[in-house]
Amino acid sequence: MTAGWIVYVAATVLGELLLPLAPAATALLDAAVLVVALTHFGWAQRSPIAVGDPTIRVLPAVALVPLMRLLSLTLPVPDMAPIFWIAFAAGPLLLAVVASARLAHMDVDQLSLARPPADALSLLVVAASLPAGLAVGILAPVRFDLATDSPLGLAFMAGFLVVGAAIPEELVFRGLLQTLIADLVGPAAPAVVAAIFASTYFGTQSPLIVVLMGGIGLAYGLEVRRSGSLWPAVAGHAVLLLASVFLAPLLGA
Repeated sequence: MTAGWIVYVAATVLGELLLPLAPAATALLDAAVLVVALTHFGWAQRSPIAVGDPTIRVLPAVALVPLMRLLSLTLPVPDMAPIFWIAFAAGPLLLAVVASARLAHMDVDQLSLARPPADALSLLVVAASLPAGLAVGILAPVRFDLATDSPLGLAFMAGFLVVGAAIPEELVFRGLLQTLIADLVGPAAPAVVAAIFASTYFGTQSPLIVVLMGGIGLAYGLEVRRSGSLWPAVAGHAVLLLASVFLAPLLGA
């Protein structure tokens, strides 16, 4: 039972590898991981065999990664502007984060939300997200069908990106997963979670982006572990997204 969570993570990463070639296979694999991992967790709550097994507590958080991919594959609607896809995906994902935290008996402090950003090093991590976001936006540009020729439109779009993507993803990867996996693998947790985070960019089909996001994910994870605060990672992720969507197209024009 100890290696169960590793199997689920490996299957999720395999699904990300299949995404550019066979999105349907990715969806089927992720759905299987989601159902089996949560079923495993439910069974473990009632089994004396699983009492005291620390790997059980991580299963709801592990299931969040395939859930993120399933939402990205199923919510796109041709008649709806892509920016709204993020908003509709964020609702279920945030609810799932809250549910997973409750199942793992994690409070705000354990999610690293209680402590504000620490010091200048935290600001350095946030600043490093700017060139990373520019690189991602140039290498794999993303276009949103929303008018951005007015301050209100820009603010609206930026808010959706931060609330709908940066915050939920950091809660999943650095808030839940890293904290829970640290109980199993110790100091290697930021690197393990960074690798999982990087795998979600396999769909870009750019090895450079995958390596870049693995590096920035590792920087976020190390900063969260150092400072005890999730907010530098959230701020950095927000800067990365905003740079890739708003600034990179200007540089590439």
